[in-house]
Amino acid sequence: MKKPSGYSRHLKLIKNETPAGESPLSDEERRQLLELSEKLRNAAVALSQAMNPLVEQLTQSCQTLYAQFEEVYQKAGMPYGDSKEGMMKWMKEQKETCRQAGEHQPKRHLHIVK
Repeated sequence: MKKPSGYSRHLKLIKNETPAGESPLSDEERRQLLELSEKLRNAAVALSQAMNPLVEQLTQSCQTLYAQFEEVYQKAGMPYGDSKEGMMKWMKEQKETCRQAGEHQPKRHLHIVK
């Protein structure tokens, strides 16, 4: 396989073996690096903008699910008190109960309100 031009020079740069007095990058390499850096920055900005609506939807879905779990926990009488920790402990117990009963879908035991 043919190595790309400048391969050994770039390998030396990566290994930090540039001879004393030699410029680490040529003007063209600097230009290409700046161009690549700008493209990567633009891609990161575009990705962030594209992800924002998805993150908002996911956040809303999680909040809805959490509210449903809270409602089920309240209907169960909040056996471990009115706290996130108590609800999580109760939910773990419910999950274990489902697992022991051979259920793969805890919702059948929890009767989550839609």
